[in-house]
Amino acid sequence: MTARSLFFISALVFAFSFPAPASAVTVELLFDSNELIKAGKKAIHQGRVEKAVYYYEKALKRGASIGKRDMIHLRSDLCVAYMYMERFEEALRQCKIGLSLMPNRWETLNNLGTLYLLQGDYDNAIVHYRKALKMRPNSSVLNKNWEIVMQRSEAARENTRLKDGDNIPGRRFDNGGSTGSAVRQ
Repeated sequence: MTARSLFFISALVFAFSFPAPASAVTVELLFDSNELIKAGKKAIHQGRVEKAVYYYEKALKRGASIGKRDMIHLRSDLCVAYMYMERFEEALRQCKIGLSLMPNRWETLNNLGTLYLLQGDYDNAIVHYRKALKMRPNSSVLNKNWEIVMQRSEAARENTRLKDGDNIPGRRFDNGGSTGSAVRQ
């Protein structure tokens, strides 16, 4: 346990050893950016995506203490959180900022590919997965996502082809659905 953590614990013990005033009191500990990022990661792993976004955005506001590497991870994590919330424009913005900080990070390219995949933009998804696969050809995450985007892309092309031929008498078409779910990094 760090000295800072011990300080916070002792401050809490001290604060709660006195009776609360009649009005409601909200106590918020001031975390540094790295603690906020850790809290965000924990929240997202617990499925509390909105809380994760809260922590990540708060960390960004205190960004002075965030190193470049942590900033890239933070932007990537925010991208994923926004995808879960289906806030795709914000997710795209965070992914692009992450790529501007480190253009050849396969995890960010994977997230960007997944974002496009979720929106049905298979061509852009393929472009980004292909770039990421050049860097990490043996990644199970990327290979799974590549498989999914290729299936969905093929199904979309087939559906378009079938719709163009819908007026053929006596033909019955099964437009099918997509399979699989993309893996976010």
